[in-house]
Amino acid sequence: MTKRSLENDIEALNQEVLGDLSHDERLELLLEANANRKDSWRERLAETAPRAIYEQMEVGLTRRVEVSYTMGQTATVHLQSSALRYLWASSVFEYSAQVTLADEELPPHPLVSMDDFDPTEFLVELYVTTDAYRRFATEDLGVSLETWLAGVPEGASVVASATDILDAEADRLQRLQDDSEPLLGVAADLPDDFDAAIDERYTIISDFYNDVLGT
Repeated sequence: MTKRSLENDIEALNQEVLGDLSHDERLELLLEANANRKDSWRERLAETAPRAIYEQMEVGLTRRVEVSYTMGQTATVHLQSSALRYLWASSVFEYSAQVTLADEELPPHPLVSMDDFDPTEFLVELYVTTDAYRRFATEDLGVSLETWLAGVPEGASVVASATDILDAEADRLQRLQDDSEPLLGVAADLPDDFDAAIDERYTIISDFYNDVLGT
């Protein structure tokens, strides 16, 4: 049957004939139907189009995979920036300490004022952030922080770097929690209760995760 006869007789053709149309032929006729506003053609072509059943993960699982991955990317950037801020603050602080030790008349760091500056606040921020994400991974995702972020670009190395810093500063962090660590001018910027700060941060992360899944 020619294309012209198809166009003339499409409404009268039976299911078998229309069902034998190739995808290209059906597309041509659908485009003709759209151009000529032939609703009856579109309906017949749609009704007789081949049907296929596709299998995919259930939507609830797909949503969880997508959200956990996206949040993993955010967590990786957050942890990386927290670790880098601490390393930067420590290096600047060390520079200033060495300059002062060598000669109090030497100029301070050209880019950073060290007045009331202490890397401790950056260390505590890294500690709270890491533990909050670690708790979220364990309690909400059912895996370790390392497992969660291993599937994210740079995730594994960022977790390792943050963990190495916190392990190296474990004694100092304990003294901070025991209020036995001398501080400069940042005591007011540190949480009174580290565990409470972690709880608060974790709750924000967990609530966001569940809110997104609920939308």
